[in-house]
Amino acid sequence: MKKILSVCIPTYNMEALLSRCLDSFIIEQNLMEQLEIIVVNDGSKDSSSKIAHEYAEKYPGTYIVVDKTNGNYGSCINAALKVATGKYFRICDADDCYDSAALSKYVEELQKTDADLTITPFVERNFNDVERYRQIMDQDINGKLFIIEDIRWTEWKYLQFRAMHCLAVKTHLLVDNHYKQLEGISYTDTQFVFFSTLYSNTCVFLDLPLYHYYLGRDGQTMSKESMARCNLHFYKNAKAMLDKYVTLPKDMPENKRYLIFNSITVAMGYFSNLILLEMKHTSEQQALLRDAIKTSKESKLYCPLEEVLSESKYFKYWYRYHVPQSLIYTIHHRLH
Repeated sequence: MKKILSVCIPTYNMEALLSRCLDSFIIEQNLMEQLEIIVVNDGSKDSSSKIAHEYAEKYPGTYIVVDKTNGNYGSCINAALKVATGKYFRICDADDCYDSAALSKYVEELQKTDADLTITPFVERNFNDVERYRQIMDQDINGKLFIIEDIRWTEWKYLQFRAMHCLAVKTHLLVDNHYKQLEGISYTDTQFVFFSTLYSNTCVFLDLPLYHYYLGRDGQTMSKESMARCNLHFYKNAKAMLDKYVTLPKDMPENKRYLIFNSITVAMGYFSNLILLEMKHTSEQQALLRDAIKTSKESKLYCPLEEVLSESKYFKYWYRYHVPQSLIYTIHHRLH
């Protein structure tokens, strides 16, 4: 049977949580047969590979295991795309899971649409499984097919879904455009959002809270400590997207331009806040941030990076008023 959906599950030392993730894809047999769950074991040192292979043996038509040497998040996406056969492609981190009931309905909906991009809400949960936040979709957009450039993405009812957790894109759009994420670093899910929307012309919103996103695990990449330690990863992600953005046609429609530019500002905003507020010595990073702003100003396509980052008063103090970063760091921590 032809697969309707390929799901990449990047996995590194996730033996304690992987089964919860993989169990969430066990749904009605006729629908499950249309799924292709690609577990990419990124050189795990625990029993993650063994667990994944057990699912592949039990459900050989659905689960696939790719064992590879460690290369971090982007390398897992790249490896999955080499074997993906589903019409649509999306991601689920191994410490998260999908809502099985929503997944069944989602597979049925995928059979009815030919949109380039499907957009669904996600649910954010504490690590102890208590719900923290649930995205709410306006019913006037649910189930409707849109031309991406016709949507006013500045409106929150659309912009809130600008996250990896919400998106599935036609696999061939990634493959045909030779999409490849940066390897060896974290936080490259922003690249998936950027390029998936860049390559897509149409989208459909489906009010199915599919992705359950867990926060609070020790060692999680979204912890403040991990982000500060890996601050340059945010820069490399943002710069890769920025370098692509400045080559795009000058006449790109404003709505779509805003949509893809948002991914750059999110990544660069994280980088800016980390180096100004969370780290004591960042002269090298400050030089990189200034260089990125210079690149944005030289773009033929409207690229207001400085303007957007200046929405942060701390960035404005540093960049426009030349307040030393060390002083900004001290003031921020005394106030907090």
